[in-house]
Amino acid sequence: MKQYKVFINGTNFLVKFNGQAKKVGFYTTRFVRAADAKAAENMAVQMLRDQESLRGVVLNDRSDPPLLQVENIFEAELSGGEPEPRQVGLVWYAEDGTDLTQLESGSSPADQG
Repeated sequence: MKQYKVFINGTNFLVKFNGQAKKVGFYTTRFVRAADAKAAENMAVQMLRDQESLRGVVLNDRSDPPLLQVENIFEAELSGGEPEPRQVGLVWYAEDGTDLTQLESGSSPADQG
């Protein structure tokens, strides 16, 4: 199997930061082993969908679901120093451009779940 580094952008996530619901997005990287790039993409997206800490904070209505978009996939030589997929964090951003640090006080939505 080949090894891949998958960059993902999550958008349209309605979550609470310090009690205040806000539309946010995030960037994350997943490292996977798969037969090809398409399988790596599917595996990385499914890892996020299955991530309980993320699913537990999403407040979206079914009519306005969050989205996951793979931005880049690179075949990579994983030397063993890279983190396991479940250990890679999310870098949150406010979709309206506001400063999340004013809302989050150093914690992420997943930390508050």
